[in-house]
Amino acid sequence: MQPDMPQISRFLLGWYDRNRRSFPWRAGAADAADPYRVWLSEIMLQQTGTATVAPYFVRFTTRWPDVHALAAAPADEVLREWAGLGYYARARNLHKCAALVSSQMKGEFPRDPDSLRELPGIGPYTAAAVAAIAFDQPGPVLDGNIERVLSRVLALAQPLKQSRPELRQASQALTACGRAGDTAQAMMDLGALICRPRAPD
Repeated sequence: MQPDMPQISRFLLGWYDRNRRSFPWRAGAADAADPYRVWLSEIMLQQTGTATVAPYFVRFTTRWPDVHALAAAPADEVLREWAGLGYYARARNLHKCAALVSSQMKGEFPRDPDSLRELPGIGPYTAAAVAAIAFDQPGPVLDGNIERVLSRVLALAQPLKQSRPELRQASQALTACGRAGDTAQAMMDLGALICRPRAPD
């Protein structure tokens, strides 16, 4: 039996509206997301937890409040500010991406995942997440938390690695029900707070 995605969406967004987490990069409930802040946070959050990223994000956005400012910064200064976050290729690609968006795209990030994936340092997950959160574009947003939430919603018995095509399809369908960015963030929060890897609430 196919899951009722509109019903799941209503429950999920209702829960999120009551329980959404607050982060320096997350827009308020009544505010539009800033694509620069969404992109920057998603790059920083690759393989790094929210508690670690938060102070770095605040420092970066205080020093470089938009993509033009980051693009104009010397690469060695960006790497110095990044020190401690690890995976330094992310910082180098971050600076390359900022320069490209600033100079060739007039500071405007592409709205669709396929175009976002052409930018340095942006893979399938990051492209889908930025498109959903910044531009409300439905897509197969799939990180560890979302994989876990959807595999349980769908009652999948096989390991996550084998389930990814079905999970991508489910994420695409769910974000297409409306409020794509909130839906993606709701699944992230649900996975972190309730639908944990061990001892889910």
